Amino acid sequence: MTRLAAVALVLTLPAFAFAQDRPADAEQPPVVTPPSQPVPRDDEPLQPVVGVKYSVELKTGNELIGIVRAKEVFERWTKRGGFEPADQDEDGAGLRLWFPRAQDGYIFVHVVEMKRVEELGAITADEGRAIALAQRDAKRRALAERQDVVARLAAAEAARQAEKEATAAADEAATTEEEGVTEVETKTLSAEHVALLDKYPPSRWNLETPKEIQRRKVVLGLFPSEEEKAFLEAFPQWKVAYEKWQSVKALAETPADTTKSDSATSSN
Repeated sequence: MTRLAAVALVLTLPAFAFAQDRPADAEQPPVVTPPSQPVPRDDEPLQPVVGVKYSVELKTGNELIGIVRAKEVFERWTKRGGFEPADQDEDGAGLRLWFPRAQDGYIFVHVVEMKRVEELGAITADEGRAIALAQRDAKRRALAERQDVVARLAAAEAARQAEKEATAAADEAATTEEEGVTEVETKTLSAEHVALLDKYPPSRWNLETPKEIQRRKVVLGLFPSEEEKAFLEAFPQWKVAYEKWQSVKALAETPADTTKSDSATSSN
């Protein structure tokens, strides 16, 4: 368990950096994000992997097994970008180890991080084909996972946008109700009724408000505010205005074709 955990830790470190061993001025290979690729097809020609298998024991005690595909075993990263052949004793020298622990891509291991390097022999044609097939399947899984993540993010964004629009519509409806009587209703109601409904809008005041004020007074000992007292005094007139407003509102919301149909039915 400890050995596996240590290897996993090493695999997450870019270029396997160990500050105490590596020269400070050594050039480091960049961390490259692979571009988006199309899903590999079965009818595409499969290129078997060619190379030599190596076992690398690190000074940490971990062992990595992978494939060296370069013509020269040891390389180094240059300031110009890219790898070039290097002597084993040169600063920054190391080897590119492909497909370690069945992972895609390669890792660059510096010589100063190594305790032992052993050549295990060239991989066979069957091994090269098996590795290529495994890499193609891995790419398919990765692309499928990426598409699934994109789809779930898109669905979440659509749900968030729908919720945002629903909230905005609800706020607009609440604002409209808060504003009180509409222009059409204003032309139908008297000025006195419009003034009462504007002063005491139905979104805050309703037919149950007097009962609620009385309940708070009796049960909780809370006496009405000056505004509530004024509403109680105006309640009889406000009730008439409210009921007329409800009638006008209901009539305005009735579809025109329904009204005509009802009128035709009545005349018959």
